Amino acid sequence: EWLDHYPVGRWRSVWEAAYPRPYAGVVATEAKRQSLPEAWAYAIMREESAFDPRVVSPAKAFGLMQLISPTAKNMAGPLGLPWDDESLKKPEVNIALGCRYLTVLRGQFPDSPLLAIPGYNAGGGAPKKWLDQRPTDDFDFWVERIPYEETRLYTKRVMTSMTAYEFLYAREKASEARSTPMAVSPAARAAATP
Repeated sequence: EWLDHYPVGRWRSVWEAAYPRPYAGVVATEAKRQSLPEAWAYAIMREESAFDPRVVSPAKAFGLMQLISPTAKNMAGPLGLPWDDESLKKPEVNIALGCRYLTVLRGQFPDSPLLAIPGYNAGGGAPKKWLDQRPTDDFDFWVERIPYEETRLYTKRVMTSMTAYEFLYAREKASEARSTPMAVSPAARAAATP
C-alpha cells in the first residue's frame, strides 16, 4: 500500500522504513573516501543482502555488499584491510571494500557511471562487451537488452533503490540515478551524430 503514496507526511516514515540507512557512520565515511554518493552504497546493500552483514550466497559472496574473495582481495590491498571470509562479514570492512569496488567500476565508464551497476552483478567486462555491441542505444533500451535476466532485473532494482535513497535523503544532491542519461554512452552517441 505504501508504494501508492508519495513519501511525505505520515507516509515518509513508511518509505524510510522500506529504505533504511543502517551503518550510517561507516557508509558516510567510506562513500566520502571514495567520492561515491551514499545512495549507491545503500542501494547495493539493500538489493544484495537486505542489510544482513553475515549473509553468504551460494556463489560464496559475503556480507552486506556480497563480495567474492578475489574481488575483496583486489580491493583490500590499497586500503590495507583484511579480506578473509570472517572479515567480509564485518560491516566496516565489507562496506569499505564494496564502496571501493563501486568506485573502480564507475571509473571504467566515465561517461556513463550507471554501467557500474550491471558490472557489479555480472563483472566489469560484461557491460563493456554489451556497450561495444550497442554504444548508441538509449540507456533504458540498453538496460532492457541486457542478455542476462538476473543482471537486467538487478540493474533495475538497484536503480530504483538509488532513486528512492536520493529522493529521501539527498534530494539536493541528485546523482546519476535521478538524471539517467538518454544514451548509454553519450560520447559514442556524439561521435555517431553527423
